[in-house]
Amino acid sequence: MESSEGDFGLLRYYQALKKYRPMILTVTLLSFAITTLVSFFVIAPAYEAKLVLLILRAGDAKQTGPVSDNFNLEEVISSVSKMPQFTMQSYVAQVQTDTVLQRVIDNMGLQEYNTTRLKNQVTVAMIKDTNLIEVKVVDSDPEFARDVANTLGNEFADYVTEMNIQKLTKSGHLLEQQANEEEKMLQKAMEDLNNFLAQPKNANVLDQEGKNLSELLTHYGNAKIQAEIDVQQLSAQIVELEKRIAETPQTVHRDRGALQRIEADSTQVEQINPVYTMLKTELTQKATQLAGKKAELKTLVASIAEIDAKWKSIQEEIAPKQTEYERLKREVERHTNTRNLLMEKVTEIRIARFINQGETTVKVASPAITPTTPFKPNKQKNMALGLLAGLVLSSFLAIALEFSSDMIKKRDCTG
Repeated sequence: MESSEGDFGLLRYYQALKKYRPMILTVTLLSFAITTLVSFFVIAPAYEAKLVLLILRAGDAKQTGPVSDNFNLEEVISSVSKMPQFTMQSYVAQVQTDTVLQRVIDNMGLQEYNTTRLKNQVTVAMIKDTNLIEVKVVDSDPEFARDVANTLGNEFADYVTEMNIQKLTKSGHLLEQQANEEEKMLQKAMEDLNNFLAQPKNANVLDQEGKNLSELLTHYGNAKIQAEIDVQQLSAQIVELEKRIAETPQTVHRDRGALQRIEADSTQVEQINPVYTMLKTELTQKATQLAGKKAELKTLVASIAEIDAKWKSIQEEIAPKQTEYERLKREVERHTNTRNLLMEKVTEIRIARFINQGETTVKVASPAITPTTPFKPNKQKNMALGLLAGLVLSSFLAIALEFSSDMIKKRDCTG
C-alpha cells in the first residue's frame, strides 16, 4: 500500500510537470536568454595578467645553526649590517602594502585610483616549495592589467632594493660612529702605553737589566765552577808535591877524586839535593796559585750573591709592571682589532650600497603579457547555469501550482 502511495506521489509529480510543460519551457528559455544577454552584453569581460617574481636571498644556501656560547666580535658586528631575514610569506604580504601600491599609482598616473581599489584587483600568492611569487592583476582592459602587473613587479623590486640601501646606510652610519669611538679609545690606550714605557724604570728597562744580570750570573757561575776545579786540582798537586818532598832527601853524598883523597882524610862530602830544591820551588808556586784561586773563588761567590740579590729584587719589581704592560698592550691590540673590523664592515657596506646590493634582491622572473582570453565571465558556464536554474525554478513552480490547485479543490469539496 505504501508503495502504491509512493508511485501515486511520483505520478502526480510527473503529471504536474507534464501539465505545466509550456510554462517550464518558457521559464527555462527565458532564464537561458537572460543569462546569455547578461554574460555577453551586461557583464564586462575581465582579463587576468600574471607576473612571476624571483626572491634571491644571500642566506638561502646557509642554514641558521645554534648560537655559539663563545663571544665572537665579528659575528656581532656582522649581525648589525645584515638585513632581517623575511619569510616568503612576508614578501607576499609586502607586495600588497599601501606603500608599494601607491608607488604604482604615482608611476602610472592613476589619479582616479586609491590603494584600496587597486588592492582589490591584485592577488599575490607564493608558489609552493619555490622562491617564486605569482602576482595576478584583473581588469577589463587587458593592456592595463598587463601594465599594472609589470609596474607592480618593478616597483616592488625597487622598493626592496631601496629598503636594503636604507638599512645598509643606517648600519654604515652606526658602524662608522662606533669605529670613530674605537679610534678615540685606541689613541687613549696607545697614549697610556707610551706614558708607561716613558717611565725610567718601566717593564722593558727592568726586563733588560734582568737579562743582563742573568747573563752575568751565568758567566760568574761558570767562572766559579772553573775556579773550584782549579782549587781542587792545585790542592791535589800540592798534596802530591808534599808527599814527594817528604820522600826526597835534602842533601846527597858524593865521592872525592883521587887527588882529593890524598890531601884529605875524609873520602865523601855532602851537597844540597837539586831535586828537593826543585820540588820545594814548585810547591811554593802551587801554593801561591792556590791562594790566588781561593781569593778569586771568594770574590766570585760574593759577586754572585750580590748579583743574585739584585736579580731577585728586579724580578719582584718587574712582576706588577710586566702585568700592567701586558694589560696596556692587550688594550691597544683589542681596540686596534675592533677598529679594523669595524672599518672593514663599513667599507663592505659602502661597496654594497654603491652597487645597490643587499642581502635580498627581487627579480622579475616572468613579466606579464597581454592576456587574450577573458578571465571572467565564463559565458558557457553562465549559460549552462542559467538553463539549469530556469529548469529547476520552473519545475518547482509547476509542482507548487499543482499542489495549490489540489488544495483549492479539496476545500471546495469540503465546503
